[in-house]
Amino acid sequence: MKKQNRIDQLFKILSKKKQFITAKTLSCELGISEKTVYRLVRELNDNYFPELPILSEKGKGYRINEQFKYRSIHLFNDNEMSAEKRRENILERLLMISPSSISTIALGQEFFVSDSQILKDKQLLQKQLFPYNLDILSRKGELLIRGNEFDVRQAIVDLIPSFSTIDLDRLEFHEDPTINLELAQFLQSEIKKIEYNLQDKIPYPYNVNIFSHLYIMVNRILKVRKFDQLPKNENGVATIEEKAIYHESKRVVNAIEHFIYKKIPEIEVDYLYRYLISSRFQNKKVVSETPQFSKKIRQITRQYFDKFTLFDLSNIQDDSPIFVDLANHINPLLRRIENKIRIKNNMLNDIKDNYNAIFKELVKISKMVSQEYGLSGINDDEIGFLTLYFARFKEIKRQKVKVVIMCTTGIGTSELLKSKIENNFPEVEILAVTNYQQPDTIIENFPSLELLISTIDYPKTNRYRTIVVSALFTEEDKNQLRSYIRDINYEK
Repeated sequence: MKKQNRIDQLFKILSKKKQFITAKTLSCELGISEKTVYRLVRELNDNYFPELPILSEKGKGYRINEQFKYRSIHLFNDNEMSAEKRRENILERLLMISPSSISTIALGQEFFVSDSQILKDKQLLQKQLFPYNLDILSRKGELLIRGNEFDVRQAIVDLIPSFSTIDLDRLEFHEDPTINLELAQFLQSEIKKIEYNLQDKIPYPYNVNIFSHLYIMVNRILKVRKFDQLPKNENGVATIEEKAIYHESKRVVNAIEHFIYKKIPEIEVDYLYRYLISSRFQNKKVVSETPQFSKKIRQITRQYFDKFTLFDLSNIQDDSPIFVDLANHINPLLRRIENKIRIKNNMLNDIKDNYNAIFKELVKISKMVSQEYGLSGINDDEIGFLTLYFARFKEIKRQKVKVVIMCTTGIGTSELLKSKIENNFPEVEILAVTNYQQPDTIIENFPSLELLISTIDYPKTNRYRTIVVSALFTEEDKNQLRSYIRDINYEK
């Protein structure tokens, strides 16, 4: 059923009743979910704000506003601007030029609404800005946003959708006319240079986060009349832990200066450095990782495993691939909290729908972790990413890697190697210990085999992986096996 048809049916049902009707009843009569009912009502009311075509009361449901009973109700088409879209436009413009101002009369004329309506919009926009410690002020017929520069930029990233929907791999096909394509492509090339110089990959969503930061920085510098008088970062300069990343931050800022022909304040090197060290690099060659995790990172990672109750993860060892994987995410997560950097999770609604129980469990654990370690709070976007890890861990726990051990030495040595692998890797299922056999025989005897652990070089096959270890099973062998297990599990 098309959306307009749903609206017509919704009003037909509501117009026949004087009393309130619950969302559950409406969902049954319309043949849609309760969530869709909520979304449809909210969208309609936003379109006609400040008037409300559909009235609601907690515990009772919905009823039609009598003033709309005999009016033609519809969603705005693509050529009309809804109240929500108007407020989004006003917010973006005010944030991009903050602390400069715009006339309320000029805004009213542009969006074909009254001056008083713009002031009503201001009240709703203030609610959106409250979590960022920003104020939207009305002075002498002008609107402006005041607050810390870092908070202004974070609000732009979170509240302006165009920055979080950019596909950097298909930038030339981006259709948003408000995006300066030439600038965007230049910044994309600089991100690729960062990856090349650091010999690592910045995966999604971190690459989009860095792109948005740089794009916003350039626009703020070009649009704000007195950029040198902007409020300075209240946190001061970041401690330089990763010199290679700091060097890249400086190089990028210098390159942007030459591109826009304008001096950029030195603090921007610090800002970019914060974003980079708060990102997770794909191959983890740049930012320090195990065995150099700090005590705090290990403790917090352990807390998530120990407190999780939906399935047992408490026996996960600190050197296991699962533990290392989560710790590698916790590390930049803590840096983001410290640097007040928020990653937008565009999959959040889908994650909540598909893994609701895991998400709710991690919300509780995150609150406990935040209180115990004095963190400012782990938001839903971050918890959404954590949820994906635990959903993956559930699959890994459920499906052990099928292993065959092959040795040419005596049975005692073979059994000792088996015992060491079982004790160190509970995530594997050892199908058998065997002597040297031809690849075809192995496949015939063990059709479910995923990994062959051999003490001698062995012909490679596409049917399963092969790893060569020493009969003593050294630490190097263990690390190599962890890597193989992680790759196999992530490909399932």
